[in-house]
Amino acid sequence: MSARTLRFQRDEYQRRGLLALVDGRKLRSSLPLGRHPVEVIQTAKTVISNATNAPTVTRQKHVGDIQQKLKADMKAGKVQLQKGIPSYSGIVRLLDRLSVKQYTYGSAKLRMSMAGRPQRMYQMLMPTRVGEYVVIDASTYDVWGFDSITGKKVRHRLVVAIDVFSRCILSARFFENDPKGIDVTFMLYDIIAPKVAPSDWPEQAMLPYIGIPESLSLELHGLKPGTRLKGIPFARPDNLTIDNGKIFVSKVFESACERLGISLIIARPYTGNDKAHVERFFETARDGFCIHLPGYTGNNPMNRGANPEADAYYFRHELEAEFHLWLSRVYHVRQHAGLREHEVPAVEHTPIEKFRAGINASGYLHVPNDQNLYQQLLETEWRKIHAYGVECYGIYYDAPELTPYRNTSCTYSIGKGGRWPFKVDPRDLRYIHFQLPDTGAWIRLTRRDAKFADIPFTAFNLQLAREKVIAEGGKVRSHNDVSDALEELLSNQRTQVAQNRAQRRREVKALHQFERALADQGQLSQQEAASRAMDVAERLQNPETPEVMLRPGKGFGNVDELERNVANVFARGATSFWNSDEEEE
Repeated sequence: MSARTLRFQRDEYQRRGLLALVDGRKLRSSLPLGRHPVEVIQTAKTVISNATNAPTVTRQKHVGDIQQKLKADMKAGKVQLQKGIPSYSGIVRLLDRLSVKQYTYGSAKLRMSMAGRPQRMYQMLMPTRVGEYVVIDASTYDVWGFDSITGKKVRHRLVVAIDVFSRCILSARFFENDPKGIDVTFMLYDIIAPKVAPSDWPEQAMLPYIGIPESLSLELHGLKPGTRLKGIPFARPDNLTIDNGKIFVSKVFESACERLGISLIIARPYTGNDKAHVERFFETARDGFCIHLPGYTGNNPMNRGANPEADAYYFRHELEAEFHLWLSRVYHVRQHAGLREHEVPAVEHTPIEKFRAGINASGYLHVPNDQNLYQQLLETEWRKIHAYGVECYGIYYDAPELTPYRNTSCTYSIGKGGRWPFKVDPRDLRYIHFQLPDTGAWIRLTRRDAKFADIPFTAFNLQLAREKVIAEGGKVRSHNDVSDALEELLSNQRTQVAQNRAQRRREVKALHQFERALADQGQLSQQEAASRAMDVAERLQNPETPEVMLRPGKGFGNVDELERNVANVFARGATSFWNSDEEEE
């Protein structure tokens, strides 16, 4: 430096001290959002915040919106800008600074997810034992399959319950349509009970030792010795995390959780990270299982192929069996990056190993077996017991065991007007269930004066009967009119039930619900399925019966072949992708 500069720094050092020796150019501060007026910054912030739930647009669109808004405010006298409206490049730089980590001009899904993050310190679930926290959620499956009733190509719905401590899947069910609250309620039994494996499953897919002897598990759950169990563990959940879906906040689901002693944790709306574990599992299932199946469609329209539904192959029960086999042979025995011990962070455990360690540390909490758990999980309807029986949904039900309780008031019902509790399954209204207060035994009430008491019908069929009564000028509140219309519908062929497409879709949903009801009742065993398949084979050999033909986009035949197609599902055999003797990589 020159002598003059040296003398200047000496004089400043004597006057200001050590700070005088610092280069002043390094001390110049810059504003984070530039030197724009407050009005301009506030307008840009408003535009950025409004873009959170809006479709993704370009910066040029937002620059034009800001300029137009400022011009309007200046004309109205609300804003005064001495230097005028900032330039285009100045507003672009302002938008870039305001949209940092907000993905304003990126993916809309990611932008909304980032906006839904909690504005506080993050907290994580820290489970200390198996079953302390279980998360359940539903998602549309990324594989095209066939509807077991109509044969049309559909995408099934998957409902999964995952244990946060071990990341084990405790229950997984597929549905052709959106499941109801009663369907998800019976998944609670899947969570707490072992799953019986088919006879053709390989030994690698059987349930290994999980902390309790297998013979003890079979005895506790009333299964025969030697029963083979799927490699899907079971546990009693203490806390169940759900979202605000109708199936999870239904009365029947909440009542079942209360009966089983399960506390419900409701996630916040549009906040996927409250159920992060199950959301991440859906991605794992897509990348590790779905992509190997025929009929796979991408996770969004941009990843979709030209015609993925043309490769559809699986029915619902086949897809569920394949998924359970993948869980047993691949997912539960594969190392999981989220299962690490604090003492040895480099070692990753498998979900089944973590599950076994949790049982060994805290013990196994068993839910006592109850032969009447099916009735207890059903919806509760409070009705009076009249001399002629019980009226439910406009239908009269009766049984000889009700004689001591006719025209009496219930002594243990509070605020119910003396009505008695009855258990009803809307998927199968052939019967309603009543527990005798003296002995505690459950009885089934059948329809009174029914000509076809054993023909199944659901709430949909009952609604059709009411609509028919209204169309013919009858009275909906008249038991005789509704009962006669229902008897006529049940006695006719199914071709005369559905009069239009809307009714047809509702009828198919009702049939799916009834099939699920039979499965939950334990009445649809493998022997019954095989006998139904043999009956179908004999009927197909009858020359008077037309063959069931697969027509592209229209399913299997028409409405006349509806009943045969239900049994055709069980007559079909399929080779499993995961049922090979070789180990997967």
